Amino acid sequence: MAAHLHRYCSELKSLKDTANAVISQHSIIVGSTLGVSHPGFRAVEDNLKQIHSQIKAVMEFELELEKKIKNNLALLFNRIQLSNDRLMVANGAAMQGIMQASREETKVSRLLATKAHKLSESMKEDSLSMRTIAACTMLFLPGTSFAAILSMPFFDNSLKDSSRIWVWVILTVPSTMVAFAYYFWRQSRNNAKSGASVEMTTMTV
Repeated sequence: MAAHLHRYCSELKSLKDTANAVISQHSIIVGSTLGVSHPGFRAVEDNLKQIHSQIKAVMEFELELEKKIKNNLALLFNRIQLSNDRLMVANGAAMQGIMQASREETKVSRLLATKAHKLSESMKEDSLSMRTIAACTMLFLPGTSFAAILSMPFFDNSLKDSSRIWVWVILTVPSTMVAFAYYFWRQSRNNAKSGASVEMTTMTV
């Protein structure tokens, strides 16, 4: 719109210059022929001056419109800049909130990792305690079981003699060895299953 008004202003200036040239030529040519006091000359000259004044008024109106358009464009650009500034402020606040949430999430993740590590250590300690209890049980249970069985009243009293302790040893030692062998076999089997499951999980991921 501003460009069109500028073009119209240029055309009006050209038209004004043409009107000035017509008025001057009319005064020279027609005035010298008919005379300045001739009614036809005066009527044409008045009409030309009226056209010239109308052109001038239109040019002034066009300049006023051009100024208003420039003011409106400046106001519009200011509002757009203000909207952009507000949008940037809002985006900055949103990004700050996201960063704060990320920091809090990182803190929570670290806390969870610490708790998980402590839980893992506690589970390892419990597992070690259970293994120790199991080993002690396998070490003492066969001997105490056979001692209790051999001390029952329906066995011959000769078995209760201290010289027959070799019977208890023969029964206890192989039983204890079998118990430990079975325990270590179960442990190796469980470890093999755990390793296979971890490998499958890694391949799946």
